Amino acid sequence: MSRSERSDSDTSQPGAAQFLHGLSPRQLQHLQFSVPIRGTPNRLSQFLEEPRRPPVPNRFTFDALDSRTKETSGRSRSSTRSSTRSETPTADVLLKELPKLKKIDWKSEATFWCLSLLNLVAAWNATSISVALPTIAGELHGYALQSFWLGTSFLLAATAFQPIYTSCSDIFGRKPMLLTALAFSTVGAFLAAVTGKFTGLLLGRSVQGIGGGGLYALTHLIGTDLVSAKDRSKWSNIIGAMWAVGAVTGPLIGGALAEYGQWRWIFWINLPFCGLAFVIIPVFAQLKTPDGRIREKLRKVDWLGFFLFTCSLISVLLALTWGGILHPWNSFRTTLPIQLGLVGFMAFLLWSRFSPVQPILRISPFMDLTSLVAYFGAVMQGMIGFSAIFFLPLYFEAAKNVSLVRTGVSMLPWTLALAIFALTTAVYIVKSRHYRPAIWLGWFLITLGVALMALFTRSSTTATFVGIAMVSGIGLGVLYPALSIASQAPAQNDNLPFAVTNYSFFQTLGQTLGVAVGGAIFQNQLHRQLLKNPQLERLAQAYAKDAVAVVQAIRAMPGGEGTLKTDLADAYVHALRPIWIVMAALAGVAFAVSFFTRALAINRTEEQECAHQMRTFDEER
Repeated sequence: MSRSERSDSDTSQPGAAQFLHGLSPRQLQHLQFSVPIRGTPNRLSQFLEEPRRPPVPNRFTFDALDSRTKETSGRSRSSTRSSTRSETPTADVLLKELPKLKKIDWKSEATFWCLSLLNLVAAWNATSISVALPTIAGELHGYALQSFWLGTSFLLAATAFQPIYTSCSDIFGRKPMLLTALAFSTVGAFLAAVTGKFTGLLLGRSVQGIGGGGLYALTHLIGTDLVSAKDRSKWSNIIGAMWAVGAVTGPLIGGALAEYGQWRWIFWINLPFCGLAFVIIPVFAQLKTPDGRIREKLRKVDWLGFFLFTCSLISVLLALTWGGILHPWNSFRTTLPIQLGLVGFMAFLLWSRFSPVQPILRISPFMDLTSLVAYFGAVMQGMIGFSAIFFLPLYFEAAKNVSLVRTGVSMLPWTLALAIFALTTAVYIVKSRHYRPAIWLGWFLITLGVALMALFTRSSTTATFVGIAMVSGIGLGVLYPALSIASQAPAQNDNLPFAVTNYSFFQTLGQTLGVAVGGAIFQNQLHRQLLKNPQLERLAQAYAKDAVAVVQAIRAMPGGEGTLKTDLADAYVHALRPIWIVMAALAGVAFAVSFFTRALAINRTEEQECAHQMRTFDEER
């Protein structure tokens, strides 16, 4: 039966009309979303349990829904036709599915809100520790290299494991991998909270990052799996809102806890949320585990690609962070790891191109210019954003000599501007369906704002900082949703989950590089600045090595112009300045490259998506 014939059928008869009339618009969306498309006749069946399965065996068809109507008009047909029809579910059978569909709303809502809360916690994990670094380094006697690796280790683990979670969730199912990520986050938070040594804290942060990477990737994957185009925008905005709240409140929470000697609660605060998720996800998340043998499933994972990428990234980052401080830049201990890392990256790319298994990073469907520009922008955006998150607090604590709580408050002009304009831009793009102007505006403001941050001095007024911080904060806020939407615009329906996870991967990679590269620049520049001061020259190596913990000593020193305190404060300001110059240059490059972004149609409307599915279904018939 063609679509035109279906539309002309008598809807007064029981059957399709009776069944569809009993569904709310939201339930009808779920039903329509299960229509098979070309190449995937059992669409989503490997992920979803029965609430969203087609309500008839094998596949959802209008012929099955119209079976009662056809039964009335076709009683005079042959016995062979009657026998065939008797195998087709009647309206009574279909109506029995209605209670199951009614359960979709609240179970899905519970799952989505649980994942949103976990993303809020992940945002806290990424942003709250930056303000507390001097306190933690002082109490656990950590070097600056170790302190910055508290951020780098978390982000590095999250970056490396995101593709693994994506691949394994296709093989083992979303729910088992989501619970695995949650378990790693819980264990990592517990280890970080109870440890008494810096090595244990680094281990806890790394384990926490393994879980965080899974939460980043799977949250977006599950949303892409389960919701229609209309709800997908709503879901993305909710996740973005949670990240915005985490970005605003993270530095405040970290500063307040560290100010009163309770920095371990930065990690303890994770446990109640993780415990709640361990209850909600197994009970309410309707996510199916695919069938198959474990050994066969494990063979499908690109373990070699994961090994090559992770080892290469660790090798390069270690050399960058200890170069010039622990070992000279021309030492083989610095140059050899960088060379090995670069060779490893080349081997990873070649393996991904010719691998007999599905590579962990699926780039081949996204070799168009718009996708590549969006991924490059995601890396640059991550670098700039997290260099500011980790190094602006050092400016306030060392140069402005403010408390940890006031440091968190001082970050508000930057974080609030970012959060407000991220949400505003997301709404604008959804309504206008134009993302390129937002990308260009965002990169322009970031380039201008970060370049102006190089003007900060020890005596800069509050008004100066607020004005400059708001410019770069607004730029980053505008860019967050714009780049995300641009990365998904070229993707076909089948590749949309990979477009989402690729963007998340490159953004987290940029955040990792931002902390690592920023730390390397800061330590080397601080060493050079201290060598210029005759009073501090003999302590230059030691102070640069303990650059984070020394902040506590600077705050305790007596003040006054020309004192050791002001000399050290000026040295910190001058050491931070090259970070802003480098990041502004990278933003300028990204701004120039962004003009190669093409204007493409973004997410289909609900009606367009369903119409596309119906057309494909008719063609396959």
